[in-house]
Amino acid sequence: FKLNIYSWQNLLKATLPMGIAALLTHSYQGIDIVMLGFIKSTEEVGYFSAAYRTIYFVIMVIGAYSNSIFPLISNYHITSFEAFKRIILSSNKLMVSVMLPLAVGSTIISKPLVHQLYGEKYDNAILVFQILLWILVIMSMNVARGWGLLACDRQKQYSKGTAAAVLGNITLNFILIPPLGAVGASIARVLAEIIALTIYHIEFGKIVKVPFAKPIIRPSIAAALMGLFIYLNLDNSSFNLITLIVSGSFIYLIVFALLKKLLLVNQK
Repeated sequence: FKLNIYSWQNLLKATLPMGIAALLTHSYQGIDIVMLGFIKSTEEVGYFSAAYRTIYFVIMVIGAYSNSIFPLISNYHITSFEAFKRIILSSNKLMVSVMLPLAVGSTIISKPLVHQLYGEKYDNAILVFQILLWILVIMSMNVARGWGLLACDRQKQYSKGTAAAVLGNITLNFILIPPLGAVGASIARVLAEIIALTIYHIEFGKIVKVPFAKPIIRPSIAAALMGLFIYLNLDNSSFNLITLIVSGSFIYLIVFALLKKLLLVNQK
């Protein structure tokens, strides 16, 4: 075995941006709690942790989906650009169509949900939870753009977005945590995700144009009608939390399907 210094240098140069991005992402996940602990109280940390823990499983699902399509889009980027583009756009539509109604519905049922999970003593975690829920929608948009950059060997551009998000999160935490506590940390986190999305969108737009508005229109209409149903029946004794969630999900799927059929008819 012969050590090739030149090859190792090239490998290190190629993987360094990705390594930095991974390190930043890892630190990014816990910076809110660390700063809350230093600036405010352990009580505020508890509210933020409870709210974040509630959505953490969904964040893991988004990560698992991203990891599952990554080898495919990496391959298609080399072998078939049209297939690569098709999967990127389809993934963006799918993730937004799932996460948008989840965020809308969970925002409306947040009070009974938090009470069910943690008890009424965690009332102050409700608003934090409502704000953090919208991370899921932003992250769903980042799947196509952020992971698309990585699949196209644009590690530096991806790292730029991640670094900007981390820096933005730290800065916003210093500004928002002192007056707002856990609520400020949750707002900072959402804004940091928007910073990352903006940079990913600009950079990936140089490769594939992923529209913002078009994939959101149909899910937004269906989610709004679902949300209206849930809101109107929130205090209805005929519905418990589970039946309300199931009924709302059915309404979303039915309206979503009808809108798709209507769109196809108009196109003809």
